[in-house]
Amino acid sequence: MKQIEFLVDNHIIIYRLNWLGIETIIMDGRIISKKLSLGKRVHTFNLTVDDIVHSFHIESKQSFSTSSVRIQLFQNGKLIDTDYVEFFENTKKETANFDNSSLMIGVLFIAMTLCFGWSKLFLFVGLGFLFDAMSKTHKVNEKAKTDKNQQTND
Repeated sequence: MKQIEFLVDNHIIIYRLNWLGIETIIMDGRIISKKLSLGKRVHTFNLTVDDIVHSFHIESKQSFSTSSVRIQLFQNGKLIDTDYVEFFENTKKETANFDNSSLMIGVLFIAMTLCFGWSKLFLFVGLGFLFDAMSKTHKVNEKAKTDKNQQTND
């Protein structure tokens, strides 16, 4: 079970995501929202901050290309915090330097098999290249992690 904690005016708001894809929002130890995570979800709730009731919502959006979920906390419609739940620790898709040669070879094999009736072996070879291209992961830049930790400590 992955979780992220937000602190708002001495209130602890916890976002939890389990392996079944169920998102749970807990505020001060009490469950306030529970939904199945499908692409993008919004959890809304009210919270008293400085004796004024404010409208909050948490948006979660899955990114299948980076194997992560982006969690954004909004107060009265204004973004106040963002964090990520990574499905695989210390890994991240590298999109800027993504070598798409495996992807292109896979697409070529699949297209040639479907258009010209080549053997199904070529279809499986193409699918192998496609899956290889989609599953390449790289270590997260340690400097970016350090910078993020320094920003949260400031």
